[in-house]
Amino acid sequence: MSRKDRRSNKPIDLQHAGQMVEAFSLACATPCRLLDENGDVLLPAEAPEHTLCAQCQALLCPAQQCESLHTYGGRQAERFGGRYIYFCTMGMGWIAAPVMLGGKVVGSLSCGPIMMMELDDYVASTPSLQSSMSFERLEQIGHLLRQFPHRPPEDLNHLSLQLLASALYIGDSSMAVIEKRNQAEQYQSIGQYLQQYKLEDTPITYPIEKEQELIKAISEGDESDARRLLNDILGYIFFATGGEYQSMRVRSLELMAVLSRAAISGGADQEQVLSLNQEFMLESDRLHSADDLVGWLTRLITRYAGLVFEHTDVKRKDVLYNAINYMKQHLGERVTLEDTARQVGFSANYFSKIFKDEMGCTFNYYLSKLRVDRSKSLLLVSKLSIREICDAVGYEEQSYFIKVFTRFTGVTPGKFRKRGGRLDSSKERDTTVQ
Repeated sequence: MSRKDRRSNKPIDLQHAGQMVEAFSLACATPCRLLDENGDVLLPAEAPEHTLCAQCQALLCPAQQCESLHTYGGRQAERFGGRYIYFCTMGMGWIAAPVMLGGKVVGSLSCGPIMMMELDDYVASTPSLQSSMSFERLEQIGHLLRQFPHRPPEDLNHLSLQLLASALYIGDSSMAVIEKRNQAEQYQSIGQYLQQYKLEDTPITYPIEKEQELIKAISEGDESDARRLLNDILGYIFFATGGEYQSMRVRSLELMAVLSRAAISGGADQEQVLSLNQEFMLESDRLHSADDLVGWLTRLITRYAGLVFEHTDVKRKDVLYNAINYMKQHLGERVTLEDTARQVGFSANYFSKIFKDEMGCTFNYYLSKLRVDRSKSLLLVSKLSIREICDAVGYEEQSYFIKVFTRFTGVTPGKFRKRGGRLDSSKERDTTVQ
């Protein structure tokens, strides 16, 4: 079936949608596309090979299946209140919003790719661009990346609201449809937990371990997991209070205090959280039923996780850039994971996880690579002895420095200097195991 034939079978008014897609792209200076429910591009009509994403795919990630990623983004947007911010494998920001007709999702708007860092910073924090490449290829990649829209991380939240408004304008639904569906799914989940508590033979106690998991999810900006855990806790609260409103309200206010502190510990701005607390406290005075409390707590989690999200998922690359800068500035000293995590305001365990996720290697491996790269430069441009270079890049034992250098390059520092930096690729060792 031709592209034109596929379009004609869609219930979306493509002329009307095309105007909105073009308007969003021009007004927000960010590419916008209309996808069908399978992730195929309906609009704009330009050939795929001319898009920034297609060029990026050809140059940087030819094996990636971007269509499935954007399909997933559209589904997540419908699931989590109408908008969803996510990242492709190359770390570019994307935003999705569902298009609904007759209460059914028939497609989505996809906005991106968006670069949230300066080009030099992006290259420094992207492992695939740090491997050996020809100068011509790096120039070609740089030329492409300079064409990407550059937006600060905080802009993505504003763009997501505009994209949602555009999606609602194209479709025939409103936020009420999305909220009603989310609420129905949530009550079904709460009901399952409530039934589980009723069937338990042993005395039921407050699920403190679930609360701890919920705190962790909020502190990491994981709204999806936080909603799931909230439903579990709400199931207990319904069971323990017999659905009595005032008792549920007290438990809910206690939960709000716990979650607000979790948001702050996760990096959310303290003043914003305190302001949000006041807003929710005032709103709680206007609640009158258990249903109201469920909706109130769900909105609360969305807002708290959203504040943390700005400091984790969206600003994650900025945090890593600052961490790498710290590592580079202190290469001649004792650099530890704990000290570096403290510099960027994260716990050591969480920082270690996001470092491995984003950089594709462990912290210690990357630190060793930085030290070897620095020592290679010193070997070629300075007259420092091997011992002096060993000290300059932070190694106490010369024998250990030589061992690490050889593992990365396949030759000793002395041979590297004598060869003028030329390596025998047939003898160079495999350092892919990290």
